[in-house]
Amino acid sequence: MSSNIAVNEIYQRVMEHTGFYHDGLPTTGVTEAEDIRNNNEYLYKCIKYSAVINPEQINATAIYELSGSPCIYFTQLNEPNPRELAKLHKLSWNHGSAPMLWVITPEQVLLYNCYSQPRKQDENDPNRHLIESFETTESDLNRMNQFASRLQIESGEFWQWEKAKQIDRQQRVDSVLVKDLNQAEEKLTKKKN
Repeated sequence: MSSNIAVNEIYQRVMEHTGFYHDGLPTTGVTEAEDIRNNNEYLYKCIKYSAVINPEQINATAIYELSGSPCIYFTQLNEPNPRELAKLHKLSWNHGSAPMLWVITPEQVLLYNCYSQPRKQDENDPNRHLIESFETTESDLNRMNQFASRLQIESGEFWQWEKAKQIDRQQRVDSVLVKDLNQAEEKLTKKKN
C-alpha cells in the first residue's frame, strides 16, 4: 500500500471518528479543499482560503467553519519533520483566521494552536504550539473524540479544557501586529521628545 493511500485512509478514519465526516462525506460546516478549488459555488471561499488550500503553503485537505468562521484547518502529511511542522504552524498563524490546525499523519493527529505566535526556535521545537497529540490507534482516537470531536467543539466543552484555554485571541497575528505598531509609535514619540 502506498504511503499516500495509507494517509488518506487514516485521514478518513480520523474525520469519521471525530464527527467531521459521515459515511465518507464532510458534515455541515466542513468543506474539502478540492471542492473549493473546483466548484464555482465556492468562489468566495477560494479567495478567502487561497493560502490555506495552496499546495505550496498550508495545503489544507479540508476546512471546518463554526458559525461561518474558520475553526480548523485539516491537513495530511506522511512523515512531517520539525521544520515542516513549524512552517505549517507559522503559515496558519499568519493567515490569522482559524484557531486550530490538525496535522494528520499515519501515526498521529497533532492539534496545533494557530493563535500562538511563532518564534525562530520553533524549527527545533514545533511542539511548543501543540494543544494535544493523539496516536491513530482505536483507543487514542476514542480519547480524541472525548477531547476534540465536532460535538465537543460545537457544544463548547472543548473550550473548557485547560489545554484548549491556551488558544488566546490576543496572540493572533492581527493583535500582535497592533501591539507591535503601538510599541513602535511609543518609541518614535519618545525619540521626538
